Amino acid sequence: MTNDPAIPEIVQGRFPLPEHLFPAGHAFSLTLYLNGAAEAYSNARPLLQSAGWQNLDEESAFCGFAYPKRRLPNSIAHIREALATALEICNANSMTILEIDADTAFEPEQSVFLALYQAEDCP
Repeated sequence: MTNDPAIPEIVQGRFPLPEHLFPAGHAFSLTLYLNGAAEAYSNARPLLQSAGWQNLDEESAFCGFAYPKRRLPNSIAHIREALATALEICNANSMTILEIDADTAFEPEQSVFLALYQAEDCP
């Protein structure tokens, strides 16, 4: 599957983020919700890691979904660059971006999130 090439523009349309949760000048975690086959993940994982994405399961633990995160400044230029790179990697390796969230903290238990993108076929 090819992901929507407009993902960076869709996400940009959600900015500026609510100041009380995502203050200007501070960083937040951008989280991708990915889906794909084990072989696709095996190919995409090292590329995502080299592009600065964290929270990637070991290949042996992959069960069809991954939730890579990247800590970024609250800056649309940084976010567009990170998403463009992730989109290129995912498209080249048949990984589907189902959702994208902005998270106030890296750990989900300590975070408040804001949905930035949801694929049309994702409930």
